[in-house]
Amino acid sequence: MGDPLRDAKAQAAKLSSPSADTVAEAKDALRRLGEHGIAALEQAAEQDEVRLRARARQFLGELRRDHGLAVLAGVLDGPTSDGLLIEGLFAIDEVLGHGLREAAEGNLERWGRELARELPRRPTSHDVAEGLRAVLGLRGGLRGAEEDFHHADHVSLGLTATTGVGLPLTLSAIYADVARRAGHEAGLLPFPGHVLLGVGPAESMVIVDPFSRGALVSQEASLARLLALAAPPSPAWLLPAEDRSMVLRHTRNLAAALERHGRYGLARAVIELADDSA
Repeated sequence: MGDPLRDAKAQAAKLSSPSADTVAEAKDALRRLGEHGIAALEQAAEQDEVRLRARARQFLGELRRDHGLAVLAGVLDGPTSDGLLIEGLFAIDEVLGHGLREAAEGNLERWGRELARELPRRPTSHDVAEGLRAVLGLRGGLRGAEEDFHHADHVSLGLTATTGVGLPLTLSAIYADVARRAGHEAGLLPFPGHVLLGVGPAESMVIVDPFSRGALVSQEASLARLLALAAPPSPAWLLPAEDRSMVLRHTRNLAAALERHGRYGLARAVIELADDSA
């Protein structure tokens, strides 16, 4: 049997060919080689040869986009499972063309271990909320995107986990995942326009605003926010939403961001996927 990665590298090298037919054949082969094709393209995208580097980067973005759309469709329509929230957001990253999953997951794992060390043996919901604020908001520097709030980069889980700047939903997903990795209950509260985090079981839940570096928010302040937004009264605002519904909401955030950046074709593909799953 041949070596798939070696074969993929050989096909990736053909992207520098002046022949359109050769390039098209190489792309077809790289698609069939799956993860080996992506690995070969990642290496080709760092080469000195200008034509090879440019074509590899462009095609790598196309493959990530197509794979991300397929994974996102599966998350939105498939069975509920552990890790669905983060898997859906990483799929959105791929749609955006980012390849930061390994670095982002490394940070999530590290923060989860740090939170576990931070907490007392039998922590209360308040302890967990304060621990998240210390680990992520204060020492980790995760914060809301005050400038260019609607930029597509702030939708990205990978960029938010590596640069520390993101949208309320992106940040809340990171906080929830870190809490869960440390063995504690956390879910996203579907406030209109500004997702918050609920830490702990319903009877002792503490509300956190990851956009404001993990500041704790009282229920009274939360209700005041809803009144200011003229949101219809409903206990659902103070109940953690299903992870799938939050992935769907972020999918719509992605479509809106793509439209603002003039990427209309991709925006249409994303919104059609969201509409089919609603």
